[in-house]
Amino acid sequence: MVAYIFSNSLKSQKKSNDTSTKITEQIKPIIDPKDKIPPKELNHKIRKTAHCIEFGILGIFLALLFDSIKKCFNKTDIFAPLLFALAVAVADEYIQTFNDRGSQVEDILIDFGGATAGLFLVFIFALLLRKKYKT
Repeated sequence: MVAYIFSNSLKSQKKSNDTSTKITEQIKPIIDPKDKIPPKELNHKIRKTAHCIEFGILGIFLALLFDSIKKCFNKTDIFAPLLFALAVAVADEYIQTFNDRGSQVEDILIDFGGATAGLFLVFIFALLLRKKYKT
């Protein structure tokens, strides 16, 4: 997932925008059938949502990875996957500076929020499973 995230960051601004514009054009009739949202604004929202989703998936993978590590080494550390996710978000924004794309703190927060949500989902799911099978 990290490789996928970084590969998207390595795309030029034009190529990245072209990709998201095509996706926006496909999704627009579903999300905005009455054509009330300006295309640029919708494209921006879809780009931010995509960032959140890809980092959410990273968060899920990190939760599962660190849960496996916890089982092997009998250590629990919620901060390790969060710190890793934050490091990936910062690196992601840094990589974009090499392709004439901007680096924004807002994007780091969106990415980190997505990863945190993914971690939280796994945590809640694990709690529900443990509760179900303990009774």
